[in-house]
Amino acid sequence: MLRPYIPEGLEHTWDDMAGMMSGLASAGEVDAADPVDIGSWTSDMSGHVGRVTRSATGLALPGDLAEIAHLRQFMELFTSFGDRFFDPALWTGLVGNDDEERDRMSERLAAATKLLRFADTEAQFIHHQRGALRRVAMEFREFERRHNLMLAYPDYPTARITPDANAVFFSGSGAVEDLVLHACGILGMDLTPAQQAGTRTEGRWQQLRASGVAVFDHTAYDPGVMASMDATADPAAADSRLLEQAGAVASVAFETGWAHALGSAVLVVTTKGTPAPFDIDVETVALGADGRDADRVLAGLQAAIYGLQRGATHGGVDEVLRHARSRYAASPDETVRAMLDRVSGSQAATAVRRTLGALVDRLPGQKPLLLVPAFPGVHQPDGPGHVFHATGFRDWARPCQDETRRACERAGIEYRIGFESLDPQILRSVWSDICSAAFVVADITHLNPNAVLELGIAAAVGRPTLILTRNRNVHACFPPVEKVRVHHYDPDRGTAQLSALLDTFLGGENPTHLAG
Repeated sequence: MLRPYIPEGLEHTWDDMAGMMSGLASAGEVDAADPVDIGSWTSDMSGHVGRVTRSATGLALPGDLAEIAHLRQFMELFTSFGDRFFDPALWTGLVGNDDEERDRMSERLAAATKLLRFADTEAQFIHHQRGALRRVAMEFREFERRHNLMLAYPDYPTARITPDANAVFFSGSGAVEDLVLHACGILGMDLTPAQQAGTRTEGRWQQLRASGVAVFDHTAYDPGVMASMDATADPAAADSRLLEQAGAVASVAFETGWAHALGSAVLVVTTKGTPAPFDIDVETVALGADGRDADRVLAGLQAAIYGLQRGATHGGVDEVLRHARSRYAASPDETVRAMLDRVSGSQAATAVRRTLGALVDRLPGQKPLLLVPAFPGVHQPDGPGHVFHATGFRDWARPCQDETRRACERAGIEYRIGFESLDPQILRSVWSDICSAAFVVADITHLNPNAVLELGIAAAVGRPTLILTRNRNVHACFPPVEKVRVHHYDPDRGTAQLSALLDTFLGGENPTHLAG
């Protein structure tokens, strides 16, 4: 009846909407106890919603704007973003405040889309993204990961920070930083300004927390440098020039570990023909020095903002609630106890996040940090727990591995190391092992990138960590530990000192966090 009155050009959108509404109306005929019936209806609805989404968010670039590569890419990313946003699977089974959060984001997305429909210059497209759309994209990424909630205990600042969706954190070399600055200039973004804090490392931590997206430049990684140091007969006498070069890569790897804990949207930059120095679970941008690197970085930055990196996670928030109850159920603060009672047994992730955020604000002293990390949150279980050993998988590392295993046996604690895990999702497995560990032993000899990435994760979640190295003067080459005690060991002179150090650490005699 209404179709003849639909404005010209919107007939197909109306038909798609009518089909979706018809499908919703048929929901009452679906047998909720029949998984086949439910599956068929969900599949049909996904098709309807996809078509409506493309009609609703399918913007057209006017005139010559279609010749601008980054705007064409934005249009493609925006369409894919709409498909994710309106995917029925994400919105099925919402509980508590989750549906309110959905409605709030939907209203903001609709408002941003309306503005983009009237944009007819490049500056207007950028202005409307900067004004609202990037913030919606950042909040939606967090909503997709809402079940990943975790309480962490870093020795870095934990006061609340509201990240700026238009701010870019950069970690790496000056050459790639210039490419990032060029991309920021086109996209209306800015590098996150330096943050005031007690130490340089704390300032960098605060910078990352304040950023909407992070760029990690691993182009300085040279496998030949690592091979040369690994072949050194005496690690303590490793070439200082090579160690300094390895330190540049190590600092970036360390901060990449932070980003996994904070759940940051990331762009990882490498050199064509050279992989990232460790297993990474997001697509990298490889620079080719062919005159197109600026375009590659710009495209990678937009993909990090609007694209899919890890996707939605499912499950529940039982893990973070179990931990919160075990830690704070006996709090002398009656309001803290009441907050825990209110969300006990809840599966409403949005409500749990808000309540735990308010609970954290009431805690005295150094407060925990409520994270929405890249992977599901994991906390230390009851019992003796385990030791996670962060190290390079090289011949020089074996003496420390063997001694740490023996120390774990003496302490009655399980020993774990990354390469022994059978989980094919390597980084996620390492994350889980570190977060649930009672202790972390980190051997950063030669500033091995894998080891310092794992050290960065341990620092961000606040696991008690013992840092070891066979190199001398590692502080000068690796700024993240410049204010932290690092223990030198030399197995060629016997392992008695290392053995005593491990026994003291695992015995619980004043174990400290990385920044302690």
